[in-house]
Formats: sequence, C-alpha cells, structure tokens
Amino acid sequence: MSTSTALLLAGWGTDLRRLQPLAAHLTATGYEARVWVYRPAGSIEGLAAQLRDGVEHLHHDGPVHLVGHSFGGVLAAAAALQAPGAVRSVTTINMPWRGTWVSYTGASRLANALRWGSPDLAALRAELARHAAAPGGPSWLLLAALGDLATPLTTSLRAGAHSPRIRRQLLALRGHSLSLLEPRLHRTVAAHLARSEPTAPEIMGAVATDPHATFDDDRLIGVGQQR
Repeated sequence: MSTSTALLLAGWGTDLRRLQPLAAHLTATGYEARVWVYRPAGSIEGLAAQLRDGVEHLHHDGPVHLVGHSFGGVLAAAAALQAPGAVRSVTTINMPWRGTWVSYTGASRLANALRWGSPDLAALRAELARHAAAPGGPSWLLLAALGDLATPLTTSLRAGAHSPRIRRQLLALRGHSLSLLEPRLHRTVAAHLARSEPTAPEIMGAVATDPHATFDDDRLIGVGQQR
C-alpha cells in the first residue's frame, strides 16, 4: 500500500470534524492523512503560498496529495499550481471555481475573491489552463455533490481547463459539507489518489470509518506547525 501523505483542507468555516471520516478512510487505505489548518484572512495568493511552503516541507518524502473542500479546494489548487513538482494529485470537492452566491461575513478581500465573477478565481482558472496545456504535473479530480446548493454544478465543475489529467465527477450526494461524511465520496477520493500513484497500487474496497474519531495533534498542521 502507499505511504504517501494526503493533506486535507476544510472549507471556510467548516467544522474540521467533517473531515474525520475521509481522513480515517484514507489512513485505512494506506495514506498518511493530515489536516492543514489555516486562518481565512489576507489573500488567496498569500494563503496558498503558506500551503505551498508546507507542501514543499513534506515533499522530502515524495509528492503529496492535496484534497480540498470548498475554499480549501481553492487553496489546494492555487498551491499545486505554484509548486506542481511537489504535488502528486489534487482533489477539489464542491469548490467554487467560478464563485459562489454565499455571502461571507464582511467585505474583506478574501470574501470578495470568492464571489461570482471574481478576477482572482478567473486568474486561477487561467493558470490551470496553462498547466493543462503543459506536460507533466499532478492529476486532478473535480468532485461535485449534486445536492450542493452553495456551490452548484455551474461553478464546482467549470474550471475551464481540459486535459487527460483533469477529471470531473458528479456524485449523487446532498449538502455542501454534509457530503464529506458520505462513504461513496471517501471511496472516490481514495481511488483517485491510488490512480495517481506511480505504481498504481490495488484499490482497497470499502473501509469502515469511525465518524467520532478524533485527530491526533500531529495530524493538525499549519503555519509554524509543519512536521
């Protein structure tokens, strides 16, 4: 089985406990699942640079897998495009590639960057298109829950770039963050990570996970906490 690191990012304001079943499933299938903790302040570029530095710190054991939900997907995508050689795969889950109608508190630069028509997200899509046209780099999976009203299909699957390395998949699941608890999503993410490995290890079947499990401190990492 793989011993690669899978770095998980929650959405803005999403309870980290929503990631526990996915992390447990990835751990059971042989990955070292960690959670990147961030404070939603500043800019996409600044937060992505912090994540990129963390990814490069972990890269000495091999390229990592990035799995980001909602705004966490924005950061995962931006960091992967900044350091493609350090990332083996990117999975975005219910990510607002073209913005979201959800009104975030305040009128900060970061909140404005996630609204419909945001130039920040347009720049991210353009960078992904340039990446898709070049050889090499991580494999991508864009996941969307059919019942997600916060980031509907018009934004979660429309990254604008097309390449054999970029796959899109719609899952018949409900909820923006509730979908993170679904075993079908866990199996889909694990299968994508396995396909991205150089040796393409055998994909294990469904693994029971404990939704009440808690993270050890060494699985919560962020700025100043890289291990």
